[in-house]
Amino acid sequence: MLGRLARWLRLLGADAEARADRGDDELLARLRGTGRTFVTRHRRRAARLAGLGLPVLLLAADDLGGQLRETFARHALPPPELRFTRCGRCNALLRPVDPGEAAAWVPPHVARTQHRFARCPRCGRIYWPATQPQRFARDLERFLGPGRP
Repeated sequence: MLGRLARWLRLLGADAEARADRGDDELLARLRGTGRTFVTRHRRRAARLAGLGLPVLLLAADDLGGQLRETFARHALPPPELRFTRCGRCNALLRPVDPGEAAAWVPPHVARTQHRFARCPRCGRIYWPATQPQRFARDLERFLGPGRP
């Protein structure tokens, strides 16, 4: 339900996990003591978790822009220096990779033109800046409004 939002939050540098396959008992066990806020569009689940004293953010928006606006109306936008420090797929903190090592895993053009690489220690995915940061900032400004990113 909120997988796209979770990916965007991770790219912004937030610790965000998206798991729709967990039951309430498993969610309770994972949430207690983590300091995380449970974000959902499911009213009954939100009410139940809030009733147990857990931080919950119930979103009304169907679209990513609206979900981002609702999220950042309640929580601060992570600082820009945290952007692209987490794996967009699995949420692990990225680690720098030597360009020579990354060359074996990226397209030849990327190996020739890029000089900074990072790898996810959990899933092994390789990241490089290219034009993604500029597109991301442009899309974020479109979602949140001018001057926010």
